[in-house]
Amino acid sequence: MTIRIVTTNKNSEFLYPIIQNSLNQRNITIELYNENQNYDSNVIFSIGNEIRDVAALEKFTSNRVIVEYQGESNSGKHGSYFNPEAENILYIYGCCKNSDADNIIFYPNFFWHDLALDYLNRNYNQYKLKKTYSKKFLMPIRNWKGQAAWRREVFNQLVDIIPDAIYSMYEDGIYLPGSDRKSDRREINYAWFDDTHFSLTLESYYDHEKPIFPTEKIYKPIAFCHPFQVIASPGFLNYLKLNGFETFENLFDESYDQITDITEKIKILKKNVFEYRYEPYDTTTLQKLQHNQQHFYNLDIILKGIETDFVEPVLHWINRS
Repeated sequence: MTIRIVTTNKNSEFLYPIIQNSLNQRNITIELYNENQNYDSNVIFSIGNEIRDVAALEKFTSNRVIVEYQGESNSGKHGSYFNPEAENILYIYGCCKNSDADNIIFYPNFFWHDLALDYLNRNYNQYKLKKTYSKKFLMPIRNWKGQAAWRREVFNQLVDIIPDAIYSMYEDGIYLPGSDRKSDRREINYAWFDDTHFSLTLESYYDHEKPIFPTEKIYKPIAFCHPFQVIASPGFLNYLKLNGFETFENLFDESYDQITDITEKIKILKKNVFEYRYEPYDTTTLQKLQHNQQHFYNLDIILKGIETDFVEPVLHWINRS
């Protein structure tokens, strides 16, 4: 019997050719939703993470539904939509596991896999270092409202060294060089990396009460050969190492990664900025950068990860529902 997954989301991960091929081999077909078509109760619907898509759940009460939250955390605002009692709904989140509910999947490497495939399509994997080192560090800040309000505190505590950085603060109308708007999350300008020594990355969360949630924010410096410090949930650097990436203990005091207090964390990061040796990368750093870039774009690892972290868990839910 062939199983049909119908998605209302044009950006659905189910529409990725590699995922379609994998599911087709298991007698599962993928198609876009057609509002003029009638669907029987055996169809599985997939919806996106926009509020209008979540509201659409009311249309599919007689069907099984997959809610694609891979780009979100269940500890943020999108977590309020999660219903552990909804046996007919599977929720997929992008953060590390922090729930044992039967109807939830965690896909923490989604941004790695998704971004790498997109960058490969754009030939960004051909990027080579052309350093000018004209500024000290790169610090993009998209917003500082709501759950990201803590980023304003970071900015305020680093304000005296900001003139030596390339940075953005969208809420203040400050954009990265070459961009005059709130850029797409995938927008890249090689000069941002070539003109700076390292990235100071502000991830989605910073404290121990939130799950580790690696997003495009950390994978950009990894993809473009940039050393990095990162403000994130404690253990974030160790998570990267467990997934095969190198961090830069040769350049920075990385004890900040285990600290939960944001003020204390920033003190170490700021000290690292002051004590960094602003000179061309040494051999150890270059080796780490090359390793990270190659690992990020490794298709064998990416395809295996998609199969293990996405396809197989979805199939398990389909087959037991």
